[in-house]
Amino acid sequence: MKQLIGILLASSVFTLFIRAQENYRFCDPDVPSRSLTYKTTALLLDSTQSCGAGQYFNQTQVKCLPCPSDTFMTKLMSEKRFASCLPCLKAYGIEVQAESCTETRDATVMCTNAYFRLRDMNLPCASSCSRCEICGAGTYLYQNYEFQKCQGYDDTICCTSPDMKLVNRVCMLRNTPAPLKSEDNGSEREYFKHYVVIITFMLALIV
Repeated sequence: MKQLIGILLASSVFTLFIRAQENYRFCDPDVPSRSLTYKTTALLLDSTQSCGAGQYFNQTQVKCLPCPSDTFMTKLMSEKRFASCLPCLKAYGIEVQAESCTETRDATVMCTNAYFRLRDMNLPCASSCSRCEICGAGTYLYQNYEFQKCQGYDDTICCTSPDMKLVNRVCMLRNTPAPLKSEDNGSEREYFKHYVVIITFMLALIV
């Protein structure tokens, strides 16, 4: 019975692992203001049908055609075998369009005054408009001096004294030596490592 339960649990976790591989978000250098979702159900079955940036494979006419108006296909999307062009991103509410959409690149969307584009920590391309901090209020209640204006992808930075300086976006006294910058090579996101660990644990229970 114990072995059967272990097998069933391992099977369930493995199914979740497979589904996670079939659906995940990623960043595309030609899609600057949002993330894209990789779905195996929306891909071309044959890699030879990938037409390249700005085109899609028309199944009816059995040939490559340009993306329809207000849609795009990037180089990376084509390499990942996206079956159709995607609608261009539109600016709404407090958003403004900084760059227009083309057949090979999505539109760039930024924010109106008093807002900045806040990046997702896990997916930098997935950003949204967030209100700018105000020096002397809220988070910066006792920091009255603006050292960095809120714009683009950067929030306001406020310091407690006009005699300070910014070092790596941190307020420091002018006579304070700058801290050594630690190297951060980073690593590619391991989307599924937790599933692998769980599967390994479940298999260990069976044994």
